[in-house]
Amino acid sequence: MTLMQWFNERSENERNLLLGAAAVLLVLFISMALGPMYKSLQQNERRVARQFVELDQMKTIAGQSSMNPAPGVTAPGGSLVILLQSSARQEGVAIATMQPIGEDSINTRLDDVSFNAMISWLAALESRGISVQTASLRVGQESGTVDSSLLLRRN
Repeated sequence: MTLMQWFNERSENERNLLLGAAAVLLVLFISMALGPMYKSLQQNERRVARQFVELDQMKTIAGQSSMNPAPGVTAPGGSLVILLQSSARQEGVAIATMQPIGEDSINTRLDDVSFNAMISWLAALESRGISVQTASLRVGQESGTVDSSLLLRRN
């Protein structure tokens, strides 16, 4: 007996019930398969949008520092802003904002950055004579990420 024969032997109500159940199962299967893809797509869209904002901020900062460097940002070892940007790029850390404070200090904000990458970046900065004066950390949106505010100072 084939599946089609078995199906045809059922009453009309049973066939309708079986077709309805099959349709519900198909919809559930599709939603379970496509749900994670949509979530991943949305996360990637947010990440790309953040990266465009960061790129615009870096272009603005680069334009400002080359045209009119802020007092206290430059030092014998080079611009603190440029040093932070280049080292962050090397460690895979995206700096959301930077605000120079005083002679050799800068306030930075990192949004949804890998905790491990941030620690690696801070260790690299420490080896270049830049230390963390204050830090405020908060759990990020994704697992293993943090939002942080850091006050960094060149020694």
